Amino acid sequence: MHHELKVADEVFLLVAMLHRQHPEREDFEVKEVLDLAHALKLAGEVRPGVATHLSRHCVANKSPQPGAYRMLYATEHGRRRLLRPGDDVHPERTGKMFPNLHEVPQQYGELVRWAMERYEAADTAPTGLAGLTQLRGSGRGLWPEGADAFVREVRKGWE
Repeated sequence: MHHELKVADEVFLLVAMLHRQHPEREDFEVKEVLDLAHALKLAGEVRPGVATHLSRHCVANKSPQPGAYRMLYATEHGRRRLLRPGDDVHPERTGKMFPNLHEVPQQYGELVRWAMERYEAADTAPTGLAGLTQLRGSGRGLWPEGADAFVREVRKGWE
């Protein structure tokens, strides 16, 4: 069965391969991933979109412009790794984290399953500042008389 490998899936596979080959490494230079892309040519050629997906479209902690995938994490400028549980995710990033197994060539299915087992807990709600907005109103009801009345009552006799 012939698969038309999506560019985002290709980028994911390349970074996952590097993680698997170098488990001692935290992250990889974008150039390393691009070099691997040129060496392997997973889609038969290196398509122009690979660099863009690696730089922006697949990076969970960058604003989506327009790609909203959550596959990679920018640890610092020019360095990438797969998204991990607990990583900050831009609140507008809602796209997929892993390639769909039926959309990648069969020989890469085991690699995708390996990554899913290792990183699947990362499929959580966005973290970081996005979580702060969810706190709005969470203290409501702690003081039935209202916060201002509670503070006035506590301060009685302080003068």
